[in-house]
Amino acid sequence: MKALRSFTVRPSLPPELGALEVLAMNLRWSWDDGTRDLFRWVDPEQWDASVHDPVRLLGLVAPERLEVLAGDPGFLRFLDEVHTGLSLYLSKPRWFQAREGSSPLRSVAYFSPEFG
Repeated sequence: MKALRSFTVRPSLPPELGALEVLAMNLRWSWDDGTRDLFRWVDPEQWDASVHDPVRLLGLVAPERLEVLAGDPGFLRFLDEVHTGLSLYLSKPRWFQAREGSSPLRSVAYFSPEFG
């Protein structure tokens, strides 16, 4: 019988690791070496098993491993550094926003042939 629905169960992260979810949900990880290194540190084997998908990784990592990371000062320092880097990146003025008002464009459309 074919499943009617599929869903993903996300583990509950220790409060000290809450920034991992923020980092996983932002695609910056796909081009930022520091963010990828951070997720690799979480669990190198599961990082490879997740095909380098941080959301999937967080679902695969054992709760015991997350507790160990929550108590690791070196990991927490690096997590804070990477999270701060994302916050700074998101708060910088962007090219289009810096030119807002000088363009007649008020909206942008994106057409994707693979989605019809």
